[in-house]
Amino acid sequence: TTRRGLEALFEWMPTSRLRGRVAYTYQHFVLDRFVAPEGDFSGKPEPGAPPHQLIVGGTYSAAAGLFRSLQYRFIDAYPVNSANTIANWSYRVVDVRLGLDRRLRRVRLRPFVSIDNLFDERYNSSAIVNSLGDRYFEPSPGREIAVGVTIGANLF
Repeated sequence: TTRRGLEALFEWMPTSRLRGRVAYTYQHFVLDRFVAPEGDFSGKPEPGAPPHQLIVGGTYSAAAGLFRSLQYRFIDAYPVNSANTIANWSYRVVDVRLGLDRRLRRVRLRPFVSIDNLFDERYNSSAIVNSLGDRYFEPSPGREIAVGVTIGANLF
């Protein structure tokens, strides 16, 4: 195989309360020489590698520890078999998180509510390349709502 790609990450903080992030991945993976009993797949894109991925997000932290985050994810379509006859389609997903960041002595508490896949996009979050029985796709759930708390401690 020949694998060429690029990953870039840009983070910035235009104010003390606002933080942004853009991450991009480009992958050009090719099967240079691949002959199997099913055929000659030489020169075809390697299955399982989306050519483009983009993540854009931001977090706003208000007074008293309140924060809210928004994230957009784009994953490009990619083949899931060596013949490149079946592909996982591209998808776009938006996630939202609201929470509170508090410190009590050495303990940090971050209760939150998150909504993943806010617009209930139908997509496969992963695929099993060259799956037996044509069971390639692993569908993602629809809109997910989570409530939780992150607990951290500074022990030293």
